[in-house]
Amino acid sequence: MNYYKFNLEYGIKVSVIGREHLVPPRLHRERKTDYYILYYVTEGSLELNVDGKRVSLNPGDVYIFNKGACQKPVTTCECKYYFVHFDTLGVTLNSDDKYIESVRRKNIDFIKESPYGFRRFNDYQVSVLQNVHITDKNTADYLAAKIKASLSPANESSIQKTLEICNNFTSILLFLEKIGESETSFGRVHRQSYDNVKNIADYINEKYMENIDGKAIEKMFSINYDYANRIFKQYFGLSINRYRNQRRIDRAKFLLVTTDKTLEEIAQEIGFDDKYYFSRLFTKYEGISPLKYRSR
Repeated sequence: MNYYKFNLEYGIKVSVIGREHLVPPRLHRERKTDYYILYYVTEGSLELNVDGKRVSLNPGDVYIFNKGACQKPVTTCECKYYFVHFDTLGVTLNSDDKYIESVRRKNIDFIKESPYGFRRFNDYQVSVLQNVHITDKNTADYLAAKIKASLSPANESSIQKTLEICNNFTSILLFLEKIGESETSFGRVHRQSYDNVKNIADYINEKYMENIDGKAIEKMFSINYDYANRIFKQYFGLSINRYRNQRRIDRAKFLLVTTDKTLEEIAQEIGFDDKYYFSRLFTKYEGISPLKYRSR
């Protein structure tokens, strides 16, 4: 199965989000699409021939039809499903052997960049498997509710509402990416390593101003600190301590240019008791002193 990588830099354009109930003898429409189409089947089944390949969709199936695909009904079936017609620029179709690597690398790169800048949007994308099967009832109900809440009003002419629908569908794609990531087969050890480093990074992003030492990491995540530090560096390219200090420096840079707080106040706010140590560390990381950074 393939997956789509949609570049969100160009935005997702949605023409319609609706729902359909096919009842025999009415057949699914035969057509060639001029856009991407997402189906989410909630009841019944749907049998289609898509570009010469048979596609069988059952309750819980989410399927994205490629732009330009030819759809032909195979047989009459009763089926209830939601559909979304959408388009965007910057789309690539990939084989799923790289799916997990693509999603996780994007997430790590996003977390690694400063939350106060725009560099983390340089690779702003969403990757969705062409076919996702949802088995968990709560997940299925949640997705149905999100799509139902985004149904397009007839003859929509409001720019604000149209943009709202597009944004809601983008969040649906991100939700589907998360489902695909969790349900796709990936070695247990590798999944656990990724979850560990991501959880540690999330913890540091929230608690960077506190004293986070090896014992705190071991207690919080039930993991050997040396091992945690090793796999953290494999993913992020820097140690846990360096990552925490970088988050502190990122916050300091923000405070230096947006407030008139003294160096001592800033140092204390980000977790340093000594403003001189803070100043030396800032200079080491940024190649410029805090005061020069503020005045430039």
